[in-house]
Amino acid sequence: MIRGISQISLLSAVDGAVLLDQHLRIQGFGVRFLILLPPGSKVEDASSGRTYLCDQWGLRHQSVFSFCHKCEGASGMIVSQDGEVKAVKVEQGQLYFWDGILD
Repeated sequence: MIRGISQISLLSAVDGAVLLDQHLRIQGFGVRFLILLPPGSKVEDASSGRTYLCDQWGLRHQSVFSFCHKCEGASGMIVSQDGEVKAVKVEQGQLYFWDGILD
């Protein structure tokens, strides 16, 4: 999985999300999901408990936040150009992220 994430991170130079199918095959990159979050939506850092407005983040973050918010049960990974990875998930209607999951 770590090697796969490393390969996907090469695509992260293009802003937007990387879309994988159920077999973890890349179906698209630089994707922007058209699902919009309700105004004022917040995401919570699962480690610190701090909350942030979703719209203060960039396109790749907002795309994954939107997708996970709309498709409860889905998990998202946000891979930055520098190799940092965040995991995203909705639990009981609350959007959470876990930062630095490969550290």
